[in-house]
Amino acid sequence: MRHANAIVGATLRQLLGIKRTVFFGIGALLPAAVLLASGNHQTDDSFFESYLGIGVGLFHIVIPIITLILASSALGDERKDKTLSFLAVRPIHRSTIVGSKIMAALLAALIFNIIGAFAISSVYGSQNSDWNFLMPMVLGAVVATAIYTGVFVPLGYITERSTIIGLVFIFIWETASVGALDTLKATSPWRLGYAAFIDLAPDQTHIVNSLGEGKEWVIGNLTPSAGTALVQALIVLATATAFLAWRMRNRDLI
Repeated sequence: MRHANAIVGATLRQLLGIKRTVFFGIGALLPAAVLLASGNHQTDDSFFESYLGIGVGLFHIVIPIITLILASSALGDERKDKTLSFLAVRPIHRSTIVGSKIMAALLAALIFNIIGAFAISSVYGSQNSDWNFLMPMVLGAVVATAIYTGVFVPLGYITERSTIIGLVFIFIWETASVGALDTLKATSPWRLGYAAFIDLAPDQTHIVNSLGEGKEWVIGNLTPSAGTALVQALIVLATATAFLAWRMRNRDLI
């Protein structure tokens, strides 16, 4: 446990530099700022639709990009800088190293993504005196962040082009391919997180109806289920940990 805590702490300091913190903090608050600016002279229904639509932007763009950069750096930067070998030669189990790195990446990304979800829901809640969507939005963001972390930490370790590949995954695969085919919706982390939000929210039917024609692109025939999404997130994180621990045992780190 002592080794794990030390690795988590060191990795958080590595990931959360001043420039990154400021940049990601602004990015996380941007959807809330857009919603606040759009709230003037809107009816309750139209403001709710704006909240849902801008919330899709939070899940589709902000959460994956923040998580991509942080998660791919957790192991990727150390391997690129050839500092991972210093950890590898110490009497620390590979799974402890990997698990600690994944935990640190997850915590770092959650700081910003939870702030983003909390901020946009707070704007909606303060304008409409309805705070019932705050926790569902936050929990949906947690699920999406966890799945992205389990995907992007290994990606950062196995390739130096993780940012480019990750952006292709987000904007080509998830936006175009998954958006067009209902059968692929379950492969999109942000859609699983958004589906969890819908499942936990007080009025699923109202949300789905308010999404309008965008409903097919957002969730399609994906059944909103927070429990299923959480299980998938845990499976992805466990698989990432096992894969990376195996990979580190069978790869020269020097």
